[in-house]
Amino acid sequence: MSIISKLFKGLFVLALAFAGCFVILQVVMYWLLADLVPFPTFSFRTKEWIMGSLENYLEDPEMITIIYSGEVYSGPGDVPSSLPVSGSIFCDYGKNVTCANGYVYANHTGIDIPVDTGTPVHTTIAGTVVYAGADSHGYGNLVVVQNGKVQTFYAHNSTIDVSVGQFVQQGQVIAESGSTGASTGPHVHYEVRVNGTPVDPRSLSGGGQ
Repeated sequence: MSIISKLFKGLFVLALAFAGCFVILQVVMYWLLADLVPFPTFSFRTKEWIMGSLENYLEDPEMITIIYSGEVYSGPGDVPSSLPVSGSIFCDYGKNVTCANGYVYANHTGIDIPVDTGTPVHTTIAGTVVYAGADSHGYGNLVVVQNGKVQTFYAHNSTIDVSVGQFVQQGQVIAESGSTGASTGPHVHYEVRVNGTPVDPRSLSGGGQ
């Protein structure tokens, strides 16, 4: 083997070692300082950089369109009367939202309420269940109840107690809370859409229970 070949081989090994050390250093820095120093994180969903720790890769559920071919109830009970569970709001609705644990979301389409796994989740409106099952967009086990132009989303459930096409009364238990999907811990992601557009759930429910 010539001297030049040995030189290139040595440089290649050195470059690999340097790259490995750099990756390890970055992981250690993130692990030690993620809760203290905001790091820029690229959002693959919004195609922009946001400030926050590594946990920002667990972003808001991606917006999905619920396709239901059956008849949908439209009538009394279309205004959310409360929140689906009792508790403090951990992560608010809106853009560039900083949650209680420091996570930063570019666009949070609902509110997050931390509760123990297995907590009964109540529908806030009367209506037709238009979705009940596992979701591949981050919502986990998801239930969607619709009344006319209003849809309410209840995400990350551990179990689901209703089926598609079923009519549910306002306040009825539809699921038990959990941490399925893109979730950092047991909570209920509650979302309200009017004509397919997310709105602040508390603007309709009067601030919650």
